[in-house]
Amino acid sequence: MQFSVFYTLGGKHRRDGTPGKRVCLPAAGQKPLDELLRDAKRPLCIQRILLTVQIGMIAVMCFFILLQGKWPGWDMLGLILFTLFLWIMRDRIAFLDFAPFLLMLFTYEVIRSVIRAVGTDGVHVADLIVWEQTLCAGIIPSSALQKVFGDTAYTGLVDLVANAFYMTHFFSVILMGFLLWRTRKAHYWAYMMGLMVLAYTAFLTYVVFPAAPPWWASLNGYLRGQPVNLNHSLLSAEHIFRTANPLGAMPSLHTAWPTYLFFYCLYVWGRKTLPVIILPAGVALASIYLGHHYVVDVLGGIGYAAVAFVFATQWGKIYLKIREPVKSMAAV
Repeated sequence: MQFSVFYTLGGKHRRDGTPGKRVCLPAAGQKPLDELLRDAKRPLCIQRILLTVQIGMIAVMCFFILLQGKWPGWDMLGLILFTLFLWIMRDRIAFLDFAPFLLMLFTYEVIRSVIRAVGTDGVHVADLIVWEQTLCAGIIPSSALQKVFGDTAYTGLVDLVANAFYMTHFFSVILMGFLLWRTRKAHYWAYMMGLMVLAYTAFLTYVVFPAAPPWWASLNGYLRGQPVNLNHSLLSAEHIFRTANPLGAMPSLHTAWPTYLFFYCLYVWGRKTLPVIILPAGVALASIYLGHHYVVDVLGGIGYAAVAFVFATQWGKIYLKIREPVKSMAAV
């Protein structure tokens, strides 16, 4: 006769008086009791790890600000309080599985104040132009593409498609995360860890290596022979200065995020997801055509995405015990 044992996570009652989550443990002969309990508690441990990464990021940002003899602003305090709230509530609200997306958005907003505090005296402009011309035989691809497609009968269509691709970079990784969360929970946590590592290493690069995009270099007189403008972009220079980081060209996160998504699709679902490569390729070309990134920025984004992907998959194998056969890497 088989029977099941119930174990209540968090004791008989949680701290707020609500009953704990009851986990049904299968009959003997299946998994050992301690292993089942460890599997049931694992999501809470992963949330703690991701929040610890966030706390580390906050500490580094505060260090850069204090190093300049300044104090963190109210936006940093808000990020600290929000992170503290998530730490306290991590085992009580199911939707907090998606908290890393909110943390990345808020951290991106705060990183602009960090860059202002550190200063932009050492902004990299000329060296990026030299790298671009060395790589592309003296040509600035953004300028060349705008000359070819910038004044034709189909320019409006090209601009529409380019802006559509350019705007998908963050929404696409959220959609991928939701799909993994619904179908491959262990892969979801590994994916999120890699995504946070990718975002935060790029954010810190923007602090220590502020790099100007082609439109900024052209606006400030660096590309007189091969000008680049924002005439084809939905985002004006004023809007970018007001709502984004205008000196975050290297690496291109617009390219890095969909490239990371593509790598992870191959890892989980194999060759049938090869058409997904259209997304990072389209975003990369759009970023160059619209004047937001050089080719070297795009290559930097691909490199960051590759490192984050390797980190995520190895972390998933070691910590999350993901042992599914990887058909995609062998088949591609």
